[in-house]
Amino acid sequence: MRAKEELKSIFLKRIKADKKSRFEIPAILENLCKSEDSEFNDEVLLNGICELIFNAGETTTAAALCIVCNLAQNPRVLAKLRQELETVDLLTPPEENNNQSVDLTPEVLSKLTYLDCVYKETLRSNPPVGGNYRKVLETFELEVSY
Repeated sequence: MRAKEELKSIFLKRIKADKKSRFEIPAILENLCKSEDSEFNDEVLLNGICELIFNAGETTTAAALCIVCNLAQNPRVLAKLRQELETVDLLTPPEENNNQSVDLTPEVLSKLTYLDCVYKETLRSNPPVGGNYRKVLETFELEVSY
């Protein structure tokens, strides 16, 4: 809890600093903050930021772990993926490449079609967020009009 409060403190300072510079805060947030009938305030924004950071971290970690497990279980897929990554020098350490790292530009990413397939298949077969299954508690009739 202490870490969360510390993060909120840091974010609150940034939010207040951004409000002073109208070019840095996104216009949509500025309009929400200024709207008199809006319940959007700094606390709502802080809670949204924290929720996004912590919830996104869990799903991203779960997806990354599933990718690693799937690659470990499928050496042929891993070999093909390594081959594709080598074509854009992503497996070459910078010290072996004149201390140059590869920038992950949209052009480079567009060449990684097999990587795209690997993560899409992983997300399809092991979604990091389970379904929101509901149970009917009471029988009812759904009225449909055409």
